Amino acid sequence: MNKKQFKAVDGPIIMLIAFAAMLAMQLVMSFVLIGAGAIEGVAYEILNCVGMILFQLVYLTVYLVYTRKRKIVSDFSPKNKISLFGVLVSIALTFIAFFGFIGLAYYFEYLLGGIGYVGATLDVSTPIGIALLVVATVVAAPIGEETIFRSALCSGLSKSRKDDVGICLISGLCFAFMHINPSQTVYQFCLGAVAAYVMIKGKSVIYAIIMHALSNALALFMSFTRIGVVVDGFYAQTGENIWITLLTCVALPIVAVTIIWLVAKYFKKYETKRLPHKYKGAPKVIWIDEVTKEPIFEGESVPTITEQNRVFQKGFNPYTGEPVMVDRLELQNALREEYNQNNNEKSGVFGKNTYKVAFCVYFVITAFMWLLTFLAGFIVY
Repeated sequence: MNKKQFKAVDGPIIMLIAFAAMLAMQLVMSFVLIGAGAIEGVAYEILNCVGMILFQLVYLTVYLVYTRKRKIVSDFSPKNKISLFGVLVSIALTFIAFFGFIGLAYYFEYLLGGIGYVGATLDVSTPIGIALLVVATVVAAPIGEETIFRSALCSGLSKSRKDDVGICLISGLCFAFMHINPSQTVYQFCLGAVAAYVMIKGKSVIYAIIMHALSNALALFMSFTRIGVVVDGFYAQTGENIWITLLTCVALPIVAVTIIWLVAKYFKKYETKRLPHKYKGAPKVIWIDEVTKEPIFEGESVPTITEQNRVFQKGFNPYTGEPVMVDRLELQNALREEYNQNNNEKSGVFGKNTYKVAFCVYFVITAFMWLLTFLAGFIVY
């Protein structure tokens, strides 16, 4: 039996639950680190990196439990077929996005430093610490975070919005706020929005995972090599030279956005010709089981209506005891109308438009924590 599609409320609810679970895990890890006392060096690095991996396992657990319990499937499921061309597009656009938006990220970080902000850093120097950091950032984080902030969130958003750009911007904003890291907010927003855009065009979260993994790998490579020092030195001039500032913060982002838009547009056309069924949307419901009320989709077998079974008995009148006869066609119309209403609803436990309530709660919490982290950068570090 086919699984149901996401409702508008499912995406933000999964995101909110996953974020709350991640905060709970962070609290547990904080107590572990405090209890560890004077642990430092390789042991401290291992605990930190293991904690980062556990956060992503929490994300995946929330997603799997929620979707299996509600029997729903993402529009961008990793089970959707991908292509070699799509993988190459994802890789190419990662480089375009990385070097196209890195100037904005550096300039924003430069501005924060100019007003006295100092962000927290994770220093990893031992081989095992570096290995675990690679696993956490290049493997675990792309899978866990893309599952929540791209696959789940965008599936829900697509039921309440029809504009791809709006969906991508919201996804990028939620993704950036989730990290609660002021220094990286700008680039995380750009990466999140671009990954969402490529995923939507290719109909698979795998493309977003590839972009996220490669982007993190590039960042780590720059952090642990002299190339990073050279790049840091170049972008440090953005605050001193107006022409470099215009080039890196205006011209390059515009060029990057243009290339990404054109390539992703062609990518969708390519995928539509290759696998047109991927872009047909949700399967059509042609029958509702009259006992279980479960939908039967196009392509599945349905009962044949004849003159003998078109009108059938459905219980007895409790007052007269006479049998209640029902016209099957009229019953099916009523059941399908009820199914469509329930499947497309945007309401939930809070009443109408629950998905908006979930977004508001998420943004209030993450914005508040982002602000606290920002203020701590002037006091603690």
